Amino acid sequence: MIDKKMNLIVKHDNNTVFTDYSHKMATYSRDAVTISITTAEDYLYVGFNKPISAMYIDITSAASSESTLTLDYWNGSSYVTVTNLSDDTLGLDRSGFIRWDRELDDHATVAVDSSTLYWYRLNPGTDRASLVISGINLVFSDDYELSLEQPYISDSEFLGGESSHIKTHVAVRNEIVQKFRNKNYIKIDPITGLNEDINVWDLLDIDEVKLAATYLALSKIYFQLSDNPEDIWGVKSEVYQNKFNKFINIARLSIDVNDDGLVDTVENKPGFATRIFKR
Repeated sequence: MIDKKMNLIVKHDNNTVFTDYSHKMATYSRDAVTISITTAEDYLYVGFNKPISAMYIDITSAASSESTLTLDYWNGSSYVTVTNLSDDTLGLDRSGFIRWDRELDDHATVAVDSSTLYWYRLNPGTDRASLVISGINLVFSDDYELSLEQPYISDSEFLGGESSHIKTHVAVRNEIVQKFRNKNYIKIDPITGLNEDINVWDLLDIDEVKLAATYLALSKIYFQLSDNPEDIWGVKSEVYQNKFNKFINIARLSIDVNDDGLVDTVENKPGFATRIFKR
């Protein structure tokens, strides 16, 4: 089931003609879209109802050549280029995280194709013909992080016919978010003033759970290989499950309590994971 509160709005602007891919991009490896960005006027727009500072783009087309990605945001009067961009996709050439500074003090909403949101527009810096994207959202870890712990984890025997472990990363993300919901981590809806469950976009710094997410992903991968809790895969799964439990239980989270997308003083690692936020 797609959680609408977690969906980014994704539109491709092909020289002022917009195509909305939001529904297909909300989940990973379920649908895919093929777009071509072939001119300097082409952009991929990604919008949300508050400022964000990261996204994960799953690209399944064959790599061609790396380039320099440009990410712009609206400052109230014009689009401004983010200067401290970290782009693991190498200009939309491969899957990866795109991250930038959350504290853009002049970031403002703007209407793009009749949708008024906080928008980010991406241009890969080179022609991308037949670019295949199977999801734009957020996870806490990726296959590269898995490979730092287990270099062979992307071998075919561990993929089970998939091209990557992105579905496992989504399952891990959902489990971690639910875990903190169960610990009474909440935010305040700025419109109604009511308490509301957090979602992935309310974690202000995903690095705080990245290692735990990596361990849980490995545990899930090995569990699927196991036929018996006492076989080698079952043992490995339990080892990484225990590592996950250790790191997630000592995690100190920066939660966007007031749901404005910015890091306020009270939200910057206010306490251990058992802290309860109240109105």
